[in-house]
Amino acid sequence: MPYVTIESIDWDQSGGGLPYAILELQSQLPVSGRVARQIPGPDRDGYFFVVLNPPLRFHPQTDFDWSRTQPEFHRRDDAGAFLRIYAVIVCSLAVGTQLHNGMKSFPVQLALVIDNTVGRDERLAFEKCEYAGQALVSDVPSPSNSIELTKLADSPWDWTLYETSGGSFVLRVMFSEGPYKIDAGRYFLMQGNSGQKIPPTLLLASDASTRIPASPNSRRAMAHLRFDGGAASTKETI
Repeated sequence: MPYVTIESIDWDQSGGGLPYAILELQSQLPVSGRVARQIPGPDRDGYFFVVLNPPLRFHPQTDFDWSRTQPEFHRRDDAGAFLRIYAVIVCSLAVGTQLHNGMKSFPVQLALVIDNTVGRDERLAFEKCEYAGQALVSDVPSPSNSIELTKLADSPWDWTLYETSGGSFVLRVMFSEGPYKIDAGRYFLMQGNSGQKIPPTLLLASDASTRIPASPNSRRAMAHLRFDGGAASTKETI
């Protein structure tokens, strides 16, 4: 169960949660996430820290305590101030059940992580999360025909350049779509062989190394140099 898909979210009829945010969150689903770790909480051990790709947007109400969050994840759009949600905490809804391999539309309780330092904590601190409601999640098995990619360069929230093991390049470009400006990634195969196909799911190699210095300017320069040998062409869009 390395990856899960959050299929839907609904308000908690027993009370609590974020009823006002359900429509906004639901409009951004389904979304995939990597199960980074299991983290014990005050009442049970079965909490899971899930890193989202792409992150969600959460517009809190006016009485929300922004001091509980990290300022670097604050943003603003036409709808007002919002918070980038890079991770969620999920746990099984029914006592005695547990997240498991092969699960389909499994009912869970879901909380938005509003302080990402919780990912490094030994135990779950509820004050670093905002309980949202009840959700359905499914296991995403790793495909046997996936392609391993090595990241070469990126511009955060704009584009990421990868190289395949076969020497081709894959460019991931971020677009903002819909009334809530939801971030969506689109993949383009560049300078690939005409017979090469990229499957719908692209997995980064766990030992992928960054071959270009961390400076954004040097990354852009190196990315341009890699393509000076000829014009880049889009072979396939995913």
